[in-house]
Amino acid sequence: ECDLSSVMLDDENGSNYMTCTDEDALKEYLSGLEISRLTSDYTFSNDKERIICIFQGPNDEYGVSLKKHHLTVSKFQQDDFEVETYYVTSGVDWDYILELLE
Repeated sequence: ECDLSSVMLDDENGSNYMTCTDEDALKEYLSGLEISRLTSDYTFSNDKERIICIFQGPNDEYGVSLKKHHLTVSKFQQDDFEVETYYVTSGVDWDYILELLE
């Protein structure tokens, strides 16, 4: 169980902190993405649009970065830092995500 502590939107206009109007809907959307874990280095296009979400759990903090083709999850613990990268096979519904942000 994690709470959303911040959301940033990167696009052609720069980086802006946003407010999420429905945290549960955003978490449900992110957890429902169809993804495949990447185990090697891959080069993705330099997409301008990206959201970065920071989630706070009882013992850990997580950073989730979502772009058009990939999702990165960073887990911050007291003395450790883990990063996992996934290919988004389902595609990203940017219109829906932007509806949840203001």
